[in-house]
Amino acid sequence: MIIPFVITEPEILHCLAVAPTLVLSVMFVVLYLVDQVHDLAEQLYLMLQIIFNVLAFLFVLLNTSATLALYGLFYCHLLIALCIDKYYVIKERGFALLRKE
Repeated sequence: MIIPFVITEPEILHCLAVAPTLVLSVMFVVLYLVDQVHDLAEQLYLMLQIIFNVLAFLFVLLNTSATLALYGLFYCHLLIALCIDKYYVIKERGFALLRKE
């Protein structure tokens, strides 16, 4: 993930896209190590990250700046990685939000 200080004045949407990734990713790494990640929590995390990054990517597309274009490229790659991860999670375990338990 790109460091939020690449652009001179990061907007609130950039922080919303970056902060959960940094904090929750560390939390999920720890939970994976102790094998305690709940399927619903993982899928909700992926959905929130995809939504925040789509919004941040759209915000970057609306601005015209060379620095923001580079920033948008990183968002695009992150979105692709998150969508691939979401696809394989659903393929392996099903869509947790639609299951009745």
